[in-house]
Amino acid sequence: MRRRINDLDYLNIGNYKEFKQKFHDLFNKLIINGISSMSNINVNFDVNEWLKSWLKSEDLEIRNNGRSIRMFIVDDLGDIIFVHPLITISFLNNKKNAEIYELIVNNVLGKSIERKEFIKTLNTPSHNFLSLTEKLRKFLDYNSLEYPDVSNIINTFKGIYASVLLNKLDVQSN
Repeated sequence: MRRRINDLDYLNIGNYKEFKQKFHDLFNKLIINGISSMSNINVNFDVNEWLKSWLKSEDLEIRNNGRSIRMFIVDDLGDIIFVHPLITISFLNNKKNAEIYELIVNNVLGKSIERKEFIKTLNTPSHNFLSLTEKLRKFLDYNSLEYPDVSNIINTFKGIYASVLLNKLDVQSN
C-alpha cells in the first residue's frame, strides 16, 4: 500500500479507505472463506464494523504511564501517517521534549497541508537560524522552542527521511 516516496510527505503510507478495502478483501478471502470451507460453518462477521471499532484514529496508539504514544495518525484527508519511531525516541526523554512530541503529532502530522509545509520548511536550507526557529514556533504554536530543540527536530526528520528513502531503495532492489 505504500505510496511512491514524496519529499514533502514521506510519512504518508496510504489512505485509510484504501487500507480498509484491502484489509476487507484479504480478510474475506483468507479468513472467512477459509474457516467456512474447513468447518462447513457459515461465518457471519462484519469486517467493516470490526475495522471501524479497531481503526479509529484515537485507537492507533500505545498507552505508557498515562501518555499516548502514537504509531499512526489518520490525518484530515483520510491518509494514514506513520509516526516514525525516531520521533518517539527523540522527543520523549524529558518533559519539554514530550510537549514538543505532542505538538508535532497533534499540530503538524495530523494536518496534511501543515505537515507538508513543516517538512518543506525543515528541508529548505536556511542561513538564518532565528527565522527558522520562528517558523517552527508558529507551526507548533510553542514559543519556548530554543536552538537545541530546533536542531533536534531538524536532525530527527533528516534521519527519518534517510530511513524511509533507504527502505524504499532496499524494497526496489529486491
